[in-house]
Order: sequence, then structure tokens, then C-alpha cells
Amino acid sequence: MLLTQKDILLKLEQFENKVSSHDENIQMIFEALKQLLHPPTAPRKRIGFKPDN
Repeated sequence: MLLTQKDILLKLEQFENKVSSHDENIQMIFEALKQLLHPPTAPRKRIGFKPDN
């Protein structure tokens, strides 16, 4: 019984380490997606005719 608990604790520790490294990667992905959703807007040149004054 004690061996199974020790194995479970070891697996939980390994899982926690793996998840913590994934958290950083997931956060980086979300930051990149936010930048894609809200790109900086540069002033665009208007298209068309200008009236002569």
C-alpha cells in the first residue's frame, strides 16, 4: 500500500513539473494570439480622387 502511494506521489510530482513548463508555453501562445487580434494600425493612404480647389 505504501509503495502505491509513493508511486502516485512521484507521478503527481512529474505531472506538476510537466504542467508548469506547459503553462509558460501556453501563456506565450495567448500573448501571440492577442497581438494577432489587435495589430497596430498604421495610417493608410486614402484611395480616390481629390477635388481641385
